Amino acid sequence: MTASPNDLLSQHLSEQGLDAIEVQAVLKKLEEYDKKVIRESVFDSIERGSFSLDAIVAEAVSELSDLQTSSIGDESLAESVASTATQQQPR
Repeated sequence: MTASPNDLLSQHLSEQGLDAIEVQAVLKKLEEYDKKVIRESVFDSIERGSFSLDAIVAEAVSELSDLQTSSIGDESLAESVASTATQQQPR
């Protein structure tokens, strides 16, 4: 079985003397950067015209429509959308 990139990085950081808490902090920070880079990449692609904002809008509206006609468990649709929007706002 092949080790995941996170496992390999964790092992490397441990070998460099970081303790488990420090390793987790590094992995968390990398995840934050990864999300930011992906988001910036999408906006760059939209600006260059290689990614369609109209397609994203159509997909989001379609998914929202699907959510309105189905159940989201105990969470209301408004709470779900607000939670997602809050999580995606830049800091």
